[in-house]
Amino acid sequence: MNKYIKMAFASACCVLFAQCSDFLETSSPSNTDDEFVTSSPAETLKTLSRAYALYRESCNGAYDWNDHYRSDIEYFPENNTSNNINAKLVPEQIPCDHMKGSFNALYNVISYAGKTADLIAAKTVYQDDIAAGRTSDWTHLKGEAEALRALCYFDLIKHCGDVPYGYENNYVDNYGLTSRFDIYDALIEKLKAAEPYMYKVGEGGLNGERITRTFVDGLIGKMALYAGGYQTIRTDMPELYGSVQFETLSTDAKRKCAYARRSDYKNYYTIAEDYLQ
Repeated sequence: MNKYIKMAFASACCVLFAQCSDFLETSSPSNTDDEFVTSSPAETLKTLSRAYALYRESCNGAYDWNDHYRSDIEYFPENNTSNNINAKLVPEQIPCDHMKGSFNALYNVISYAGKTADLIAAKTVYQDDIAAGRTSDWTHLKGEAEALRALCYFDLIKHCGDVPYGYENNYVDNYGLTSRFDIYDALIEKLKAAEPYMYKVGEGGLNGERITRTFVDGLIGKMALYAGGYQTIRTDMPELYGSVQFETLSTDAKRKCAYARRSDYKNYYTIAEDYLQ
């Protein structure tokens, strides 16, 4: 009798440990990969929603208003904040690392949006839609991701001028600055390619809570105006801007900068006119 009991106990242990082994080798439902997060438009939107949330939570800039104060009634209440320091035209009083948190957060959003756009671009269903010239949830999501990435680079340029570009989701030991004009050109071309395959506001069940073709039209136009407008450029890195020629209004030798616009600015104003209709 004891022999049978021992055999039964041994068999039970084997079954128990086999079941434990199977359970331990099963991946957790919380573990996801690239294929899973782009398995459907709904799943892909979840990843993009994370990028939206990061932008809202962490990408506040050095100021909320870019207008100079005028009369007493319009005086900013936060006298010693960065808002007011910018308005009083004394930005040198702002600590040089004031934008550190927002700077890093913008690149974090860029990494999410850029990865999402790349994953969608590799999908056969997306490629088929583009080849057929049809707008779908996939083509819209691709444009939405590209636009969120472009919006973050646009914010970086407005705050910091020439910035590192194109390093997202790559391990690099060293990186350099990219001309803002090269960045503008690259972003505008990407958005111009994606824009025809996106939903306008009111289409595809979308409203103003998400980026639409309507928003992208405005973003292209606004970036084109900034690219062709007068701005402070660096003079300490003459090779940075390549072959771009400038019309200069003033220079500051001490601060190694100039106030100028590119000579072919009318090309960008034409782009703005087209997309801001």
